[in-house]
Amino acid sequence: MKDGITLHPEHGLNPSIEVCMICGEEMGIALLGNNIKGQAPHHICTGGVCDNCKKIIDDGGCFIIEVEDGSDQKNPYRTGRYCAIKKEAAKKIFGQEHNIVYMEKSAYSQIIP
Repeated sequence: MKDGITLHPEHGLNPSIEVCMICGEEMGIALLGNNIKGQAPHHICTGGVCDNCKKIIDDGGCFIIEVEDGSDQKNPYRTGRYCAIKKEAAKKIFGQEHNIVYMEKSAYSQIIP
């Protein structure tokens, strides 16, 4: 252990590039060390949001992220498409206010062709 990070015996600091959970923009480096078995993935999403997406949320936006139909609700498979709408509109559509929602491809394609 050096400076609070347990080094991986084979991969050392074992870094990954952290990406925004909404848009996928690279945000920084995650030093995983020995906290993961084997070599760390090149990119990792830790649930963080980049400054650009955070600004949209702070300005009253809600992100709709398209996922494959029938995706696992705990870890939905994203298609790569997303959009932002005003939280007031999201409340009318979904019945309550959200910052981020997942929508299956079949429904998303009807709203946003």
